[in-house]
Amino acid sequence: MRASLRGFVLATALAAASSVSLVAQQPQTREGFWFSLGMGYGSLGCFGCGGGRVGGLSGGLSLGWTVNPRLLLGVGTTGWIDAAGYTSAGTLDARVRFYPKATGRFFVTGGAGLGTISGERGLGLLGGVGYDLRLGGAASLTPYVNLMLIEAGGRSTNVGQAGLAVTLQ
Repeated sequence: MRASLRGFVLATALAAASSVSLVAQQPQTREGFWFSLGMGYGSLGCFGCGGGRVGGLSGGLSLGWTVNPRLLLGVGTTGWIDAAGYTSAGTLDARVRFYPKATGRFFVTGGAGLGTISGERGLGLLGGVGYDLRLGGAASLTPYVNLMLIEAGGRSTNVGQAGLAVTLQ
């Protein structure tokens, strides 16, 4: 798992670095339908269980509609699974993405809805930040960092995510 994590981090860094020159050439505009699909690394911890954090594969999918150049609304799902495949966590939520500047690339995101821990259902919350690196047309590479908080089946967990998404706006 460590070798694949190092490979993912290296690939993410190379993709972001190679995109920098393209970013300056492409204007940042947002309108209509949007879609984002990402993968990365996640670390799960639980409140009051006394154990350490557990790493694993993490990802997410979100889609929705642009209200204005600063505000996007939609739905999203996030997921995490440990390397052995025994424990999983995720959310299915209503989502908001807010850009402080109408033509900016940095955004904050949040969501609330259903949370699951290894099949047990409850409440799920999501908060995070990201940055759109415009590739051309409507496509961006989007590095992101999220935090999921899930209360389900009498357990409280948190999952930190770091990943790279492809976003179409």
